[in-house]
Amino acid sequence: MLPMWFVTSFGPVSPARGTEQRMNLAVAVLLYRVVHSVTDQVLVLGPAPAPTARHFQRHQDLTEKLRRRN
Repeated sequence: MLPMWFVTSFGPVSPARGTEQRMNLAVAVLLYRVVHSVTDQVLVLGPAPAPTARHFQRHQDLTEKLRRRN
């Protein structure tokens, strides 16, 4: 069973088109979650880090990619 944050962001199955891009983004999100210890069950990237945090820009980049995907 996939976590709620994953299904909400990526859907339950891969689309017929754009599968590679979707999978690349999903892997980037999973990596971000692991590296930054994100445990939020609803928000895909967890709460936004402070603008002074080292990973703030990565959070912003992934947020934009997720927004464009939808």
